[in-house]
Amino acid sequence: MELIISSFLLVVVFFILSISLSGKGQRIAKEVLKELINGPEGKMLVGAAMGLVISVIIFGYWFMTLINF
Repeated sequence: MELIISSFLLVVVFFILSISLSGKGQRIAKEVLKELINGPEGKMLVGAAMGLVISVIIFGYWFMTLINF
């Protein structure tokens, strides 16, 4: 769980840096962001996001049937 949170925070930080910096710093931030997304951490984040989406859909369906919406 800690690895998912830390990977997500790294992606957010390097995304913000790649937007706000210019020149060499922006290029380095974009390279690191690309490595994070294409590496094992990125695959783990995609899996966690898909699990969260599926859980929200199942919970939403259960909740809507519970209140007869």
